[in-house]
Amino acid sequence: MSRPGQNSQVSLAITRSGTDLAWLLLLAVSLVVFCIWLTNNHFSHETALRDWVKVLSVVDADDFRIEHLGFDRPHIPLYLLMPLTWLPDNPQGAAPCLLSSLLVALLLTVWNQQLRHKKLNFWQRSLLIVLVLLQAPLLWAATTGGHLALSLLIFYFIYRACLRMSFHADLRSFIMLAMLLALLFYVDAGALFIFAALFPFFAIIAPRRIFLESPVSVFIVIGMPLVVAVLSWAYLGWIFEGKAEIFLFQPDSAFLGGWQNTPESSWLSRYGGQWLAPLGIAITMLAGYYPVFFLLLVLAARHIHHIKASLVLLLAPVIAVAFATSKYFLERPVEMLALVLAGIMAELTVVQFRKGWKFTAVVLLLALGALSGWNNFIKVQDPLIQDWRQALLGRLDSKHAEDEMLGRFLSHLHDGKTLIDDITAYRAIVARGNAEQMALPRSDEFKLQVRKRIPDIGYIVVPDPRRGRGGWDRINKHFPRLYNDGMVNYQRIYDQQGWRVFKHVSAQ
Repeated sequence: MSRPGQNSQVSLAITRSGTDLAWLLLLAVSLVVFCIWLTNNHFSHETALRDWVKVLSVVDADDFRIEHLGFDRPHIPLYLLMPLTWLPDNPQGAAPCLLSSLLVALLLTVWNQQLRHKKLNFWQRSLLIVLVLLQAPLLWAATTGGHLALSLLIFYFIYRACLRMSFHADLRSFIMLAMLLALLFYVDAGALFIFAALFPFFAIIAPRRIFLESPVSVFIVIGMPLVVAVLSWAYLGWIFEGKAEIFLFQPDSAFLGGWQNTPESSWLSRYGGQWLAPLGIAITMLAGYYPVFFLLLVLAARHIHHIKASLVLLLAPVIAVAFATSKYFLERPVEMLALVLAGIMAELTVVQFRKGWKFTAVVLLLALGALSGWNNFIKVQDPLIQDWRQALLGRLDSKHAEDEMLGRFLSHLHDGKTLIDDITAYRAIVARGNAEQMALPRSDEFKLQVRKRIPDIGYIVVPDPRRGRGGWDRINKHFPRLYNDGMVNYQRIYDQQGWRVFKHVSAQ
């Protein structure tokens, strides 16, 4: 028979768990509302919209074929988006943003549980969660719909796996770290830069005894799963696309990063191709966004293995910024520096700080980081970040009204299939709400139609080849005179702001 004291302790534990769950659910709902607010104010992240169109192209196709997602983007975020296709047509463009909010809420839930194990009370945990959520990089990750939210979650566990490897030297931590680094490749195209930043320092993080006995084995065990992941991705590209390296050369591939957008990226226009300048700026930004970084190093200095691992792990994203910028990959450094925040969260589950001046110092430095971080974020000249800031205040006008207008027009076409390229018309497809009855470039229908001298499909959509990315449009490449001169058996039924739609009519 259980004792009354034991029953009361169980009841108290259940009550505390329920309170934590309700609090975290409230945060998740708040982030979702935040996302809907931004979406309604015309904010959208280009990467998120392209991911969503990829998902729609597979889910709404006549035949479900997973390879139609292509190999120009990591697949795991696309798989996570598929269940959200049940959303009504109108808010579907917000689906990637909703996913990123839920992933950040999951990260905070995991963090909350591990802070509980450190004996922090409810109010201490709640204060830390609010302060972390107020950090500009985390709020950006939670409300933009890109891959960053999932990358933060994985990097959090990478950090903990590295610390465990350094402290306990068990084989499980080595394997866990290796698998997480391989998993990150399928989540974030920048994973190779993170790995390159960490790779030379595995000799420092790994237990000295193991490294001295077999230094090569340390690098093999940790690096082999990632090598297999990259080679398997290349093999699938060769099987389905005919080129193993297609993910590195496909136009608009996420693995190419921002080099195609260099003229529009203030960061790449100024620092692209350089190494030292981006590194110095990233270190300065690190101090501005996360002043608590220095306190954590002081707290970790009590153990030599701890301070070595923490210093490497917290600086790895900074080094990755320099690597990625030198290769014209990174459009905005804040998206890699955000990973430092995941490291700081993981570090707070290891160091002892819940009593005395240490907890107060952590809180004050997190609050200072939130203020200085927002000050830095406001000064960033990146167009997408500027749009996000304006959308927060509800003042952002739609910059893609012509695509939205085209999407609304296409939503009324139901008497035939539409030949369209999702590289250039992705925003129109999102505005339409689905990809039903659309012949997209990866479909057999598209490949069949563009091989004909005169297609016989219901509708053809083409952009002006002289504007923006119109020259990349694959329909324009196969029919270069279509936009200006039309085509036999086709009648122009739409001509607005750089877009034309042609309808198939009876042969004359």
